[in-house]
Amino acid sequence: MAYKIISIPFDEEKGEFEEDKLVKFMQEVDVRSMSESFFQAGGKSYWSFFVEYSPRIKSDPRIEMTAEQKERYERLREWRNTRAEKEGLPPYIIATNKQIGIMATMKEVSKANLSDIKGWGKAKSEKYTNDIVHVLKQKEQIAAPQQNSVQQNIFSNEK
Repeated sequence: MAYKIISIPFDEEKGEFEEDKLVKFMQEVDVRSMSESFFQAGGKSYWSFFVEYSPRIKSDPRIEMTAEQKERYERLREWRNTRAEKEGLPPYIIATNKQIGIMATMKEVSKANLSDIKGWGKAKSEKYTNDIVHVLKQKEQIAAPQQNSVQQNIFSNEK
């Protein structure tokens, strides 16, 4: 947790406080709490804000994924981008990268466990869950026969 004190002077020409500095700061962090105090110094008026905040970290959800999860993540992103283009929507409306990251790490994807994802409501669940399950199972069905054929080749080489 970090703290910052921001004092905003009153601009007598404009007749308002110069709040741009505070607004910009608050857009860049996650504010936990804030208290304010009005004071005057040297004949000028100020609002002073004590802000308790956490830095806003934009992290790549793939950083801590296994190779298989990263591959699932990329397939889900590809599906999302294609679907968004077809629907004429920005991709993040269908699913954010963070939501896709959570899906990619789930052992089993279903309407029930997708509903646990923040921002994934009933409407998205009804509209997209079947597609998501299909995208993830498609690869699993392709991968399974390849594993079997590798095992068969290993055994055939031993003879």
